[in-house]
Amino acid sequence: STSMGMRAIVDRGDLLRKIHFPNYIIVASTTMGSMISLAINLVVVIVFGFFAHAHYTWRVLLVPFSIIQLYAIALGLALLLGTLYVYFRDVGHIWEVVLQAMFYATPIIYPISMVANNADLGWAADLLMLVPTTQTIMDIRHNLLSPEYVDTVWTMVDNPVLCLLPYVLSALILWLGIHVFRKRSQKFAEVL
Repeated sequence: STSMGMRAIVDRGDLLRKIHFPNYIIVASTTMGSMISLAINLVVVIVFGFFAHAHYTWRVLLVPFSIIQLYAIALGLALLLGTLYVYFRDVGHIWEVVLQAMFYATPIIYPISMVANNADLGWAADLLMLVPTTQTIMDIRHNLLSPEYVDTVWTMVDNPVLCLLPYVLSALILWLGIHVFRKRSQKFAEVL
């Protein structure tokens, strides 16, 4: 959603020059399309989980809150990157590299316990859990699949104030994206 949202303004530049409407709608609709795709895929995973006898608990009801947090992060980044992409097209290439690095740095294809159980990298697991995307992914896994086996920021980090850091960073990313986009969006039609 961040890559598509980043390119949304430039891809629809002709529309911006013809009709006057709030520019953020273009980015929001693009990222919302990705969230709809995520919702459809999540329904498929839940249905297959029933057939595979997955252990669902009442915590499944908390998953939408984590998805809202994930969407806030994605929208904030998409607004920020979309603004930068209007002025600097090389941001697209840089973001693709950053996304690849974040994919392997975030425990998506490996469990965080693999990092936490390594004596030399135990500190890295605590640090990873303070990253908003990692915290959100781990919360979704914890609430959806196995609350007894998946760690969250609340179980790995001892300081309750530090546990709030991923949530604060998520709100800060969304605020920064909205702020930068609002400040620069009036000149998009001129630049494009």
